[in-house]
Amino acid sequence: MTKNLSEYAKHYAKKGFYVLPLSQDKTPLIKFANHPALTEDEIENVWNKYPYAQIGLRTVQFFVVDIDNEIGHGTDGFKSIKGIDLNETLSQTTASGGKQYFYKKPKDISLSQNIGILDGVDIKAHINNYVMVAPSERKDVAYKWDNHLPMNEPSKDIINLIKQSKPTKKGITLNFNGGIRIKKYTGKLIDEMVTGTSTGTRNDWLTRMTAKLLFSGAELENIYYMLLVINSNFIDEPLEESEVNKIFNSMVNKDGGQ
Repeated sequence: MTKNLSEYAKHYAKKGFYVLPLSQDKTPLIKFANHPALTEDEIENVWNKYPYAQIGLRTVQFFVVDIDNEIGHGTDGFKSIKGIDLNETLSQTTASGGKQYFYKKPKDISLSQNIGILDGVDIKAHINNYVMVAPSERKDVAYKWDNHLPMNEPSKDIINLIKQSKPTKKGITLNFNGGIRIKKYTGKLIDEMVTGTSTGTRNDWLTRMTAKLLFSGAELENIYYMLLVINSNFIDEPLEESEVNKIFNSMVNKDGGQ
């Protein structure tokens, strides 16, 4: 590389981005949830402490359509999103060969993370979501910008896809006084966490729960703690903590954009 990653990080900060130092497995090296953007001096201090830190950008002013490829991920997101107009905008090729398209956040719709909006396609949009960016490396392979275009507005196809995939407030139940209560997304999630699952499906179930908790935008530390609590309450037998760690790290890595 022609210059230290800290210089690239400061360059991103000068452009107004929220820089986040990451390990090569895309784990954040500092607490960042709901924090203001790092200043150039703070970036200098962080990279002095972690000289091999890679660069992440939080999706505060923009959102990302993250497309997996079959070779790198086992799922062909390009096939899933075929026919959707991605329109010209800033994009990069990830270390595993996927693609990430960067768009300005529209002002007329709310956006958040949506893992699996299509098979092999994720949306990263919450202010506490992040993506690794060029010239960072993962497993000794660098991320690379495909172009130098500005971040443009998303196409109508993308906006319609996001709108159609939003959770609906279905599931009417009776409260203790006999009245009608609309069970919202958070209520359903809490019910699901408490209900749990059987021995044979614990791994898959914890994976799905991790994705849903990440979708909620909760801090990573809190999500990990909740997984430990859920795991400890399995009726049959909890998973080994190392298995919970494996599930958590796998989903966080996916969340960071591979």
